[in-house]
Amino acid sequence: MTIQWYKDIHTHLAKRFLACVRQTIQLLTEYPEIKPVVYDNVHCAGVNGFPYTIHYLIIIFVHIKLSFYEVFSPS
Repeated sequence: MTIQWYKDIHTHLAKRFLACVRQTIQLLTEYPEIKPVVYDNVHCAGVNGFPYTIHYLIIIFVHIKLSFYEVFSPS
């Protein structure tokens, strides 16, 4: 695993790598279309300071939560 490899080098480096990955994922969660499509609707985002790239798809779905009474109450 990548984190273990960085931890073997230095604990601080592993923590920094994990923080950068989380920061990149947070950015992509908020702005998924910020990075370009590179192939077959797959976007790519580099992890700042490290030679890794996150490949991802944008999947859109709608979740509607209805209460029991909204679904089954007589109109």
